[in-house]
Amino acid sequence: MKLQAVTIDGTVIEADAFETDEHGLTLQRTDEAVTAESVGFVPFERLMYVVPEDVEHKVDSLEDLPA
Repeated sequence: MKLQAVTIDGTVIEADAFETDEHGLTLQRTDEAVTAESVGFVPFERLMYVVPEDVEHKVDSLEDLPA
């Protein structure tokens, strides 16, 4: 199952899995050989949420939120 990490500025990063540490999420993709490859890092203070790919969310409406 694919995941989408959404940052507070509306950036969406797709990944297959993630790992956490004390600073944030490391987003990973896996290939057929089940080798994990890092595709991004999001610090916790920049992360809005992580959802499954098939969940509908409206990133465009984030502009309406107070800063």
